[in-house]
Amino acid sequence: MALDDNSLTTLARTKDYLGVTNDSNDTLLERLIDAASSFIETYCDRTFKLTSYILQQEGSGTDTLILRNYPVIGGVVLDENQSGDSTQDYNTIESKNYWVFNTDGYLQFLNSETVFIATPEQYQVTYEGGYRVQGATVTGQHIALPLDLELATWKLVSSIFNTRNTDGISSQTLGNYSVTFIQAMEMDNELRMTLDNYKHPNV
Repeated sequence: MALDDNSLTTLARTKDYLGVTNDSNDTLLERLIDAASSFIETYCDRTFKLTSYILQQEGSGTDTLILRNYPVIGGVVLDENQSGDSTQDYNTIESKNYWVFNTDGYLQFLNSETVFIATPEQYQVTYEGGYRVQGATVTGQHIALPLDLELATWKLVSSIFNTRNTDGISSQTLGNYSVTFIQAMEMDNELRMTLDNYKHPNV
């Protein structure tokens, strides 16, 4: 089987971390990588994959708009709904009117008196964002996935893989995996702190 698109590491790098030198558990490891990656994204309430995003967002009532997924790589287009209702009649706001904070993933009006209106789907933001997984080959601009986030993925995978012989792990569901992942975080303060550091600010 192949890893899901949102996986935060590769099979080869995970096997290096675990010290696995054979292929007999590759299918299980790929399933655990996918489960750990999905758990992290759910816990952090954001997507980390490098991809193109088109997001409809409500304004904050301030001069700042925090994007759902980041870092921002480029190609930002900010549109505002002119209809005032759900018909979504978007017009583009000129880029000269706001700053883009790439690493932290937010937009800010140059004029602090201008605010992002707190109406559902008032804004549509189109951009390239997210991280390139360590060891993956991509073209164009990118930011590599932070190593501490990849390490967190490995730790979660390890929390199940290293107990597979006693827990019958091959028959567990994703929900069961999540319980084990939460237990791993409770036992590893560094792991929990790492994931808390990548939580979306609204969490």
